[in-house]
Amino acid sequence: MWDEDETISKIWLYSDGTGDETATWNVDVAYEGYEDSGYNVSGAVTIENTGDGDVTITDVVDLLDDTEITVNFGVEFPYVLAEGKTLEGTYSEDGEFEGMNEVTVTTERDEYTADAEMIWGDPDEELYNVVNIEDDSDLLGAQHLGTLDADEIDEGEVTTFYYDHYFAWEDYNEVGPHIYENTATIAETGQNAEATLVVNWEEMELELVTETAWAYGNDEADDYMENNDINGNRSNAWGWTNQVGDGVHYEFDLYAAAGQNDLEKGELVGTVVVHIEGEDSWVRYELDNPDYSLSEVHLWVGDTELPMVRRGRQGEVPTSAPGQFNYTADPEENTTEYTFDFDANDYTDEDGNLWVAAHAVVSYYEVMEE
Repeated sequence: MWDEDETISKIWLYSDGTGDETATWNVDVAYEGYEDSGYNVSGAVTIENTGDGDVTITDVVDLLDDTEITVNFGVEFPYVLAEGKTLEGTYSEDGEFEGMNEVTVTTERDEYTADAEMIWGDPDEELYNVVNIEDDSDLLGAQHLGTLDADEIDEGEVTTFYYDHYFAWEDYNEVGPHIYENTATIAETGQNAEATLVVNWEEMELELVTETAWAYGNDEADDYMENNDINGNRSNAWGWTNQVGDGVHYEFDLYAAAGQNDLEKGELVGTVVVHIEGEDSWVRYELDNPDYSLSEVHLWVGDTELPMVRRGRQGEVPTSAPGQFNYTADPEENTTEYTFDFDANDYTDEDGNLWVAAHAVVSYYEVMEE
């Protein structure tokens, strides 16, 4: 459960244990790729006198990506470079440069230029290509979750570390809320994310709430069955019976509290799976919400829409009273699934069809209002 802003996780522990649950912390670490830094361009400039006679160099200009830099030749200009001799200088510049390195040498005779393309090599040192993921919480203290290697991860890939803790009402003896702060961190970079868990512990009095539920042949099964309103003349009765065929598998929605067969009033609480295959036929009730349980289950399987009972001068009439159904059970406490097995051959009419009406009483606990 979350607060209104969906920023804080909350757990509610009840005295009957219905709120006991396992909380799971998920730590997502995303690799966003690498970014080069600490750029440096270095190189050498060699000036060679290939002419006849000595030459006086008055100036040397080096443009690195159109930015003038200093080349250390170890001499002062003007400088006389003897015939056949060379003058060597070096440079080293921090920063990211692209393009060309262009050198212009000026002498008393002329200007001479030369250029070279800047070529970037692999970095001398990689930082944070292997990182450690750590976690520190008020509940479990500091712990190492794992290690990630950038060479083994694609850019944009997310790696999830997780751990969990079981919270039980009996582990507390003080009224909450109990607040647990948590911080997950990449140790090498200090990047982190925080989360808060609130555990509410109160001695609340609960009451058992029960609702009637019926299986409804929904739109998915319309090609195979007819849905029949069984309200009859009883304004407080509601529900459905469903015609099915042999050799077919169905899944019906199980609705609770859908008075007057109004699905908008009801709550979809599970599924009733109907498998018709001769002597190996069965109907299984399945609840989706673990907070609900099956208190009673009643199933009608027959060649008539509903059980037939004698009612005075009316003679035999169909009844939707679950107590008249031919399969009934009171499942054990906290049951969320129940199955009836039967032989469909015993109930198939002359057209090869039969009727299934699945009724249940579902129950759940809620906090009593003061």
